[in-house]
Amino acid sequence: MGKNILVVDDVATLRRELVFLLEDEDHNPFEAENGIKAIEVLENNTIDLLITDIMMPEMDGIELCSHCRNYFPELKIIVISGGGNLSTAETSDQSDIFTQVTNSNCADAVLKKPFDYDQLVDAIDNLIE
Repeated sequence: MGKNILVVDDVATLRRELVFLLEDEDHNPFEAENGIKAIEVLENNTIDLLITDIMMPEMDGIELCSHCRNYFPELKIIVISGGGNLSTAETSDQSDIFTQVTNSNCADAVLKKPFDYDQLVDAIDNLIE
């Protein structure tokens, strides 16, 4: 039986591709373009897995993951990112996104863009089976 999976990315084309992939895998996809919209979806639906980008306007993926760990502790999280540097509100330091994600322990899996769709499907299966 398919799971409810929320895809959060500010790039609409990638978000739609992931939604189609999830539908092909018999999951029930939800989508949001940023962390604020994602929280609205999470508060109004039972979501099993979150797939989120990091670099997004209004609320980035690290803030979203942190929020989810506090309010939705059972939620499985996959972070997808092209990398780069991110300044957080807690620190004026800029550090590599993957280092921040690892250090914050906010994700159950991390995939670097561009990733192979089979990698994503495997990560999803490992987390929700």
